[in-house]
Amino acid sequence: MASGFRYVVIMLAAMPASACSSLPAAIEAEVVRSTLYDDIPCGTLTAQRATLVRQYGDPEKQPDKRQPGDPITPTGLSVVTPDFRSAAEKERGLAWGKILAMNSSIKRRCSE
Repeated sequence: MASGFRYVVIMLAAMPASACSSLPAAIEAEVVRSTLYDDIPCGTLTAQRATLVRQYGDPEKQPDKRQPGDPITPTGLSVVTPDFRSAAEKERGLAWGKILAMNSSIKRRCSE
């Protein structure tokens, strides 16, 4: 019982901090619209995508890892859960969101 109470106390203490950087807001920021890349020439966009893939890996080749926009916590709890992911995890999530958006733009415009 004591460990359950300890968890409740930790969650209550974390609630005020979650308003500053909550997990849902951070996960939503990882989802990038592909239309943002539609004005970039195909060659330039492909080069930008290749640079990101070299640095962060290809999200389409690593399906076992969490993809941008995928929830981390059970429904209902994420609103009060602060984003405790490391800076590297946050950066990779944003980069993967950009890569997936670039892939969509490239498939839509440059695959002719």
